[in-house]
Amino acid sequence: MDILVIGDDGHSRATCVHWMGTWPNIEEFDLVIVAQNTLTQEIFDQIPRRPKEIRSQILTVFLTGRSVWCIVEKMLLPSPPKTGPKARPFSPPSSYDWLFEYPMIRQVTEGSSIRVVDQKFAPYLQKVRKWGLEIESVYTLKEQFGSIVPVEADAVVLEPIAENKSGKMIGARLIGADPGSGSICFLPKPTECDTHEGIEILIDIATGQERVEPEWRAKVEVPGLRDAEKRMGDLTHDYEKQMSELKLKLISLDRYRDIFSVHETPQVDAVRTVLKDLGIETQRTKPGFPVDLLGKEVAVEVTSIAGKVDSNSPKMFQLTQFYEKHRKDEKAVLVANTYKREEPLMRKGKQDFTPPVLDFMRLKRACALTSVTLLDLWKFGKTDPKKARAMLLDAVGELKV
Repeated sequence: MDILVIGDDGHSRATCVHWMGTWPNIEEFDLVIVAQNTLTQEIFDQIPRRPKEIRSQILTVFLTGRSVWCIVEKMLLPSPPKTGPKARPFSPPSSYDWLFEYPMIRQVTEGSSIRVVDQKFAPYLQKVRKWGLEIESVYTLKEQFGSIVPVEADAVVLEPIAENKSGKMIGARLIGADPGSGSICFLPKPTECDTHEGIEILIDIATGQERVEPEWRAKVEVPGLRDAEKRMGDLTHDYEKQMSELKLKLISLDRYRDIFSVHETPQVDAVRTVLKDLGIETQRTKPGFPVDLLGKEVAVEVTSIAGKVDSNSPKMFQLTQFYEKHRKDEKAVLVANTYKREEPLMRKGKQDFTPPVLDFMRLKRACALTSVTLLDLWKFGKTDPKKARAMLLDAVGELKV
């Protein structure tokens, strides 16, 4: 396969020509790769009309079923002259004049989402992690009423090679209505390698060849390389160990949020964990027992309710049952996730327990507290666990921190 690279050199499997070099006979090549991103403003200002010289040959390549692959860049126009009139010509030359149809390329805020539509270009697109150009359409220039205006191109179709998350094209292929025509492929700039390496990957794709290094290459001793590899391995192991420990800690700490859970099992487990942190050991009771947690010092009933706790609450009935049939010396504690659908800050100032409930608690030398209060007590216990423990065991009525 005869390949021509325009805008870059040093490719042993292709003929290369710089933007300011002498054009070869482009019609002799099977594939033309155009590094549009190497055509800088400084270079273009020196050769503004040179790209147009090869337009007819590019068209011939297209019409005879061959392809042009272009690494896109925003369109350039000649810089305004430093002296004299500043206005540009009526129809100034552009950096895409080598094409017979012009791509409508829009510069956008940089993004990173890429969905590969044409898997043929997947190896190249793996080197594109960021992009800032979207390809919207193609147009041609026509004279209308004495003016040169852009008109949507007909007899050609633009189809995606790669899209971003919004479904907009960051890579596209221009094909003709004639089944025998070729294609013009517009590809985003590589960001994970330089342009030279990106073009080498495109040549790999075009030729179906992979650049395979000899097997013995990895055995060549280079001073310091083995040590660097070992240090990288040690760092990777240490990083993975730390990440594993942090993930476990994150999961463990996140479970404290379950004191606000609207589901019974995680809420009861979280309350038990908090009590353990305060030095109060409890165990889960069997289903049907009047309280959820039972220890030598406390008997804990846990509830989650949409509003406040009143004397008609089933939990109050269960506490009564506990006192009548099961209590020994344990202090009864009611932990209530009141107003469970509201954020904790929105619950401030609201009544959580009705007076009859608090009268019952005082009569039985028991205490009631909300999930918000339990969390605050646990936070206080991080600095003074003994005092936090005593606050809970000594409280009568409603405990507030």
